[in-house]
Amino acid sequence: MIIFGDIGGCYNSLMKLIEKIPKGKDLLFLGDLNDRGPDSRKVIEWVMANAKDCLHSNHGQMMTDYFLDANLYEEGIWDQNGGRHTIKNYKSETPTSFFHREKMWNESDGEYQLQKTYYDPILKEHIEWLNARLLIYEDDKIFVSHAPFHPYAENPYDITNPRTMDYNLLWNRNPSLPREDGKLSIWGHNGQYEKFHTELGDLHGVCIDDSRNGNLCAYDTEEDKLYFQEIME
Repeated sequence: MIIFGDIGGCYNSLMKLIEKIPKGKDLLFLGDLNDRGPDSRKVIEWVMANAKDCLHSNHGQMMTDYFLDANLYEEGIWDQNGGRHTIKNYKSETPTSFFHREKMWNESDGEYQLQKTYYDPILKEHIEWLNARLLIYEDDKIFVSHAPFHPYAENPYDITNPRTMDYNLLWNRNPSLPREDGKLSIWGHNGQYEKFHTELGDLHGVCIDDSRNGNLCAYDTEEDKLYFQEIME
């Protein structure tokens, strides 16, 4: 299996990375397909059509939270984390069957008002797909999540509690510890590729998000091999 770290809307770079990957292997994405880069829609469409699966992630949750009006996040949080670039990918200049009520500044009365903003109807399908992603993937050898598993978190699987959000499987930035079951932990989210070893030198964790270094990253779990692609966008 090939596992991909955060893509962040970088479709052209993802296609270059795919060219380096051996054919015929299952592809699993750790989420954060959207935001910051210019082509979140194209990334999501490609992953939906070609990958074995994709995990839930904080950027995926911020996107669905916004369009489903779940109000888990404070107003403006998604925009501050690159959401405006994703919105551009889907917004329609003409009325469609899918719209979202958004705050717009009204010059005449000097106040914000809710107005319809129209989007390509494919956005509804993408939101539903993102919102249905699982938190983890595991088999007899690996445990995979978007953010590292925090063994001392109150409930790392609870992704809807703002009080514990910093330590759940979408947002935690503390590296995982060696697992009691001996499985290799694989995660993204933290922005810099790194391998983690036990005191005896055994590999127990791999972070495969290398976006802070300007790269996309993928990891072959069978060969213990990493593939990097410089972000071109």
